[in-house]
Formats: sequence, structure tokens, C-alpha cells
Amino acid sequence: MKKISFIPLFLLMFSFCAMAQESPEESFNKAMEFKKSNQCTEAIAALEKATTLKPDFGEAWFEAGWCLNELNRHQEAIAKLEKAASFLKNNYRVNYELGHAYFYLDSVNASLKYFRESIRLKPDHHLSYVGIADLYKDKLNNTTEALSWYLKAYALDSTHKKTNYWIGWCYNDLEKYSKAIPYLEKVVAIDPSNINTVVELGFSLYSVAKYDQAIEVLQKALILQPKPELAVYYAGLCYVKTGHKTEAVNRYNDLVILNSDYALTLLTEIKKMK
Repeated sequence: MKKISFIPLFLLMFSFCAMAQESPEESFNKAMEFKKSNQCTEAIAALEKATTLKPDFGEAWFEAGWCLNELNRHQEAIAKLEKAASFLKNNYRVNYELGHAYFYLDSVNASLKYFRESIRLKPDHHLSYVGIADLYKDKLNNTTEALSWYLKAYALDSTHKKTNYWIGWCYNDLEKYSKAIPYLEKVVAIDPSNINTVVELGFSLYSVAKYDQAIEVLQKALILQPKPELAVYYAGLCYVKTGHKTEAVNRYNDLVILNSDYALTLLTEIKKMK
């Protein structure tokens, strides 16, 4: 009987397996396609294949950390980003994402360190300035310092909606209402449906006694259901100031329907009207 050689069959099977195995770069590119469509879970799976095949693939480690941050899995993100940092030396993006991760883990000192390092590596990285501003505003309750950093961010990108909004908010918090108005107006002009900014601008205008303008701005929010209670409240106060008692009472009724604590405060002001 003739002996059957298994060597050619083995080589054929090995060839098919090699063809079927994606390269690290192919897995990475597939992950980037998933990322474009906000499919972060699928992207992470593809990136893990890439880093398994190529353990020193710094960009793949970075993108995995980025995706984990997007999924609010910040502790896991840090592990991936630290890996990325070991391969991507002096990379401002890695430092920014580490600052972002530590921000949401309430590790203020670590977050500040990484945001500052990102700025050292890339002095015009606008989002790192915003990150530091957010730290001072949200974690340290220091509005003055937050405003300083938002203004630095604004100097780099005056079109960024978040930066403009928080500059306006900070000025309002510091009772510098006139300074808040132009920043908030800029956001409303490009995004009229941004209700938080509409309300904040309405408050600024009310605070500088521009009651008719405030009402005009707040109308954008008053057509919503349910109506934002702060928009209703400030509109009611404006109607009180301009002597429109019926409209003020209507806003009071809206607040009652919303079960708002502001209802009683507005009613007190209405009772003072002649």
C-alpha cells in the first residue's frame, strides 16, 4: 500500500490559517471604522486583537483607552492609556485622555497633572484648557479660577460652544451679568435649541433689567413641554417687573403644575404688584 504524505495537506492548512489571520493593522483599521459609527464596544474588541498580535502597538492601546472613556469605563481606560504612554512617548493626546479619565474618577491632582502635561506638550490644545477649567468649576468649586482657564481656552478657539456657555455661566455666578451676555448670545445664535444657554441668557438679561429682551429669549424655552422651570420662573419675574400681571400669574400656574419650589417665590412677587 502506498503511504499518504500529510506534509502538503499540513502546508495547505497552514496557508489558509495565515490568510484568515488578520494583521494588527487590519484589526486596527476595522476598529477605526467601528469608532466612526460610535460602536465603541466593537472597536475595543478589534483593538484587543491588534494589541494581542502586536503588543507594542501604541496607537491601538490609545484608541482602546479612548473608547473606554467614551463608555465611562474610566478605570479600565487608565490601564490601556498607561500602556499607550509606554510606547507613545510625550504624546499630548494620551495625557489628555488620562486627565479625562481621572477627572471622572474624582482624582483631582492626577487629572490636573495630566491636563497640564498635555498643555506642556501642545500649548494650543484647547480641550486641555477646558479640562482644567472643568476641574476648578466642578471639583474645586472655584469659579474665578475656572473662568480664567475658560478664557484661555476661548483665546484658542472662540467658536467652541461649551467654552462660550461656561464663560457666560461663570460670569453669572460671579454676578458679572453684563459680561456674560455676549458669550451666551453667541451660543444661542448658532444653537437656538440649546435650552440651558437660553435660560442662562434669560437670567443674565433679567439681572441687568433688560426684561423685554429676557422674555423674548425665554420664549424659546416656554414653548416646550414640560417647560423648564427656571425659564418659567425668570419669565414670571420679568412679567412682574414690566407690570404684566396676567402673564405673571400664568407663569405662576405653570410652576404649580411643575410642582416647582419657585412657585411660592414668584407668587410673593406677584402679590407686591399694584
